[in-house]
Parts: sequence; C-alpha cells; structure tokens
Amino acid sequence: MKKAICFLSILGFLQATAQDTPAEPKRQPGQYDTNKFSQMYDLMATPNMFRTASGAPGPAYYQQQADYKMNIELDDKNTKLYGTETITYHNNAPEGLEYLWLQLDQNQKDRASKSPLVDSQKM
Repeated sequence: MKKAICFLSILGFLQATAQDTPAEPKRQPGQYDTNKFSQMYDLMATPNMFRTASGAPGPAYYQQQADYKMNIELDDKNTKLYGTETITYHNNAPEGLEYLWLQLDQNQKDRASKSPLVDSQKM
C-alpha cells in the first residue's frame, strides 16, 4: 500500500510539473523572432502613401536635395587647403521646414584643434 501511495505521489508531482511550462519571454524591440509561424506585422512595413509593401517609393514619396558648389585651392608648399562652398538646399517636402540642421566638423588634425581635450573614454 505504501508503494502505491508513493508511486501515485511521484506520478502526480511529475504530471503537475510537466504542465508548468515557462511562458515565452517577451521580445525586445529589434530582436529576431525564431518562431516560424509568427506574424510578419512587426517585421514588414505596412504599405502607405510613402512606401509600398515591397519597400519601393509610393506616390507621396519625396527626397530632399542639396547642391554643392565648391571652390578649393590646394597649397602644396605650406600643406594648406583653402576654399569656399555654397550649399543650395531644395525642400521637396509638401510642407515647409521650421529649421535646417547643418553640421560643421572641426579639423581634428590641426594643432589648434580642441579634439585632444575631449576624452572619449569618459563618454
């Protein structure tokens, strides 16, 4: 009788733990889903006016345009570069722009550059 009770207890315990499967962990954004049967909603873009389902440009797609005109003079003797540049920006968007971001980078190789003062290890 004790063997039967022990056997049934072990069988009940095994059955209870076998049913307790852990829940699938939630995916982080950008993490690849390995489930072959998952839906593609978050992987494929929904077609709209700007992009088709294949990713090709749609009827309302537009690109901005910038034309550059540069007059450059190279001074080999003094290892210097002189020049001027004119940037003509064309806003092809249907609405106006509130501001235009223009990024100018410094010459990091110049002796007067402040780049060595920045410690990138602390960023």
